[in-house]
Amino acid sequence: MICLDAVSRFFKTPGGRVDAVVDASLTLASGEGLVLRGPSGSGKSTLLHILGCMQRPTSGQVIIDGVDPWAGSPAQRAALRRRQIGFVFQAGHLLPWCSLIDN
Repeated sequence: MICLDAVSRFFKTPGGRVDAVVDASLTLASGEGLVLRGPSGSGKSTLLHILGCMQRPTSGQVIIDGVDPWAGSPAQRAALRRRQIGFVFQAGHLLPWCSLIDN
């Protein structure tokens, strides 16, 4: 199960603060799917990076199968990703000689 509770993420830029994700909350049970739609720049990739434990939220809480991934070390987060999270990057960082499962 994945739970997000009031998750927000902002970035500081030379032009000022950019709010990429604001107060997102959701619960996904094991086996459920999620579709994210929206225009470019609406925070979809940022939210997926948060769900994939690759980007820490500025505020709020992420819980994956009862574990707060940000309470542990980077090595523990990497182990959690390896065991429980599948992620295919938009830029296609796939190895052409491997199958989808192997990638």
